[in-house]
Amino acid sequence: DDDIMTDPVLCDVMLENMLDNARKHGHPEDPSIKCSITADATTGKQCIVTFQVTNRPKAGAKRIPADIVSRVVRLGSAREFSTSALSDGLGLKHSFLAAGALEAKYRFWQDQDLVTFQAKLTADLVIPETTVVTHT
Repeated sequence: DDDIMTDPVLCDVMLENMLDNARKHGHPEDPSIKCSITADATTGKQCIVTFQVTNRPKAGAKRIPADIVSRVVRLGSAREFSTSALSDGLGLKHSFLAAGALEAKYRFWQDQDLVTFQAKLTADLVIPETTVVTHT
């Protein structure tokens, strides 16, 4: 296991809001929320970290539009896509803003009965320093 260097606060904001979004707007009886964080080494000094949250949508809810990311970023709000009268769409916007600040490539989409948020970012690996002891 290797440690990575990234902004833990932005990662927390992104992931917490996506999990909360899945819980609030997912299927009420069986949301089937799944969360994963994986890291794949690309070089000896960096890796690609993938954050992914999936859930089942509410039955009968409007499908998530294919261009939701660009529309939310452009409009500054996700309210029009909300499945809840109490939601202002702020969590989705915060997730997108945090992912953008992390310079992550992020997507949010619906494929049949599965909603997916995914963010991929390049992170530096923390390489432990080697201690060299010399005797004279």
